[in-house]
Amino acid sequence: MLKKMRNGLFLAADDVQRALAPREDPEPPPAILDLGSGSGSWMLDMAKMFPHAELVGLDLAPANLSEPPPPNCHFECDDVNLGLLHYNGAFDVVHVSSVAQGIENYRKMLDEIAEILRPGGVFLAADGDMFLWDEAQQVVPLRAEGQR
Repeated sequence: MLKKMRNGLFLAADDVQRALAPREDPEPPPAILDLGSGSGSWMLDMAKMFPHAELVGLDLAPANLSEPPPPNCHFECDDVNLGLLHYNGAFDVVHVSSVAQGIENYRKMLDEIAEILRPGGVFLAADGDMFLWDEAQQVVPLRAEGQR
């Protein structure tokens, strides 16, 4: 659903393409960190789109994959709340989606993301309630486009 809402895998497409462009010097390769990688589907799609980049997915639970991930993509079980500074300067793109409820100190996480991004890196975040509420604090039911 988020893929459809974003009209693709991510917003800021020009910035992401620039940050992950192939380099003359391949070391270090472009790198992506997905915090709260969940099922791993975003990572798998990004690994296909950027086969020259290294991808790391971080989540509390292992990804439930039906087949092994591509060689440029691996998953780690870890807790963002324990810190990210061991990744200092390691990523060109950091993606965070739908993890706010599990973050103990959001400001600390943002400060650490700033440290782990390489110069010119891109931070992508999408979060919030998955429900719409009306003025009477009632959930507004979801409807298909054009449905009344």
